[in-house]
Amino acid sequence: MPDFGSLPEVRRVEDLSKEEVKRKVIRQVEKNLSEGQGNLFAAQIVEEAKVIYDTMVTEYKKNIIEIPRMDLVQGETRAEFKTFDLDIAGFNFQALEQEIIRMGLKDKKVETLKAKSSGSYGNPIKLIIAELIDYPEIDYDENAELLYRLSSQAYEAIRVNITNEEELPQAIFQFKAAIAEKIYSQMKHHFVLHSSDYIAPRVFPFVRIEQWNFTSLINAGYKDYRDIISPTNMVPKYVFRGFEKACHFEYKFDSKAEQDLAFVLENDSTVIKWLRPAPNQFRIYWDNNSKRYEPDFIVETDNTIFMIEVKRADQTEEETVLAKKFAAERFCKYASEYTSIHNGKEWKYLIIPHNEISRTVNMSYLVNYLA
Repeated sequence: MPDFGSLPEVRRVEDLSKEEVKRKVIRQVEKNLSEGQGNLFAAQIVEEAKVIYDTMVTEYKKNIIEIPRMDLVQGETRAEFKTFDLDIAGFNFQALEQEIIRMGLKDKKVETLKAKSSGSYGNPIKLIIAELIDYPEIDYDENAELLYRLSSQAYEAIRVNITNEEELPQAIFQFKAAIAEKIYSQMKHHFVLHSSDYIAPRVFPFVRIEQWNFTSLINAGYKDYRDIISPTNMVPKYVFRGFEKACHFEYKFDSKAEQDLAFVLENDSTVIKWLRPAPNQFRIYWDNNSKRYEPDFIVETDNTIFMIEVKRADQTEEETVLAKKFAAERFCKYASEYTSIHNGKEWKYLIIPHNEISRTVNMSYLVNYLA
């Protein structure tokens, strides 16, 4: 059978019951069978497809949550060094005496001769800037004002501390690399990446529910989701079964809180279906598009589909958690915009602290408490 969600006439799962969609699917089956060397049993297969189509659609509806298909990516990232004043501690460079070491070829006698430069060392500030722009992260055109500011402050700090001000150009020439390194080390603390907002994606109808591939440990095995696991750190070792509302036959959980939430979802009358998404179910990118977000749960109720993340209570405000939240909320926004046009359900995102989950709560409590 063709991928239902790829048909242009299908905007939501209910459209699969339309006669025009059924005819389109059957035509696609016929086309697939006629390609290549053909199939001797093509006619029988097509007739069978006509007979089982309605049953197949009914089963398909039972085991799917309508997840709109989209690639959610961030716009172009902009990097910059924020303006700051140099911490001048340690900028006390003194000029080194210039010497020539002479060794006799025959007697190997070593003599040290004082030397004096007869040329100019160049503009001290420009010397420092020239060293700084050798660092690959520093673009002169983007940071010229800041580079001049910091190099000037370094110059002034050295000038104040030097014993003989006439030796200032020489000192900077001799230590220009070390001076630039000290400035650069401070600049790194003021380097920031500005991620633009997410690019509005092209949204397509629901996608198939991707399958998990679990392996159970020999010394662990399978458990019913209702079982109490002790000690609780053993929960991730088991594969759990016995679900009636889940879109998959079996799941693994990372924590007791996740197992308890599965218990709540299975026993809450307001929950229609739920799933633990496989790693490749969503294409939601974050951290400058370098990582893909994988939500913990998707839960369908009468009028809402919830994307849920279970987190330790002391981690809910961490930077990475908030970055994932921002990405997930953008997905829910675009998904809701699509479903509102096609008579679907609103999408909402929830972060649930682990200490709010127990087998005695329900979805209403979690939603209202965290709203």
